[in-house]
Amino acid sequence: MTSEDDDARGDAAAPPTVHAVAEADADGWRVGGAEPVRLAIGLGLAGLLPQGAAILSPLLGMDWLNGQALALVYGALILSFLGGSWWGIALTRAEGRRRSILLLLGIGASLMGFCVQGLAGASPMRALLIVLGCAIAGSWLVDRMLVAEGMIGRWWGWLRLVLSLGLGGLTVLAGVLAG
Repeated sequence: MTSEDDDARGDAAAPPTVHAVAEADADGWRVGGAEPVRLAIGLGLAGLLPQGAAILSPLLGMDWLNGQALALVYGALILSFLGGSWWGIALTRAEGRRRSILLLLGIGASLMGFCVQGLAGASPMRALLIVLGCAIAGSWLVDRMLVAEGMIGRWWGWLRLVLSLGLGGLTVLAGVLAG
């Protein structure tokens, strides 16, 4: 083996580098240009549409679509997705105790989504949707901490606030309408 081989595969014993959001790029608009940020915002906002459709389906007489089940599945899926994003941030931008906390919060979000799904047949759908909606809305507190710690840009914190409260509120509304 040559030193070039070592360079190509990396030094397995070296600790990972932790990358914080640079002060000049803290708003995130200059990181990779504005286009990826606009795309993320557009896709994030479009992510509210499935929950809106789940709520509107019974109101529009679309009885063939189980809106409550759709709202539960989609909300749990997104909560698990958030847990995965926290894992990614933990492994690339955090260290020590903060990394451990983020990893635990990430797996906790995924497990909560899983448990809510598992209780669907044994618990009232109304209660499950309300609890899930509150968890989604509350997930913003983790993202708020990530912004405050400089691990993610301010634009991400703003987007996560809008999406957490939006999807969380829509999920709670689905629960209230479940009767």
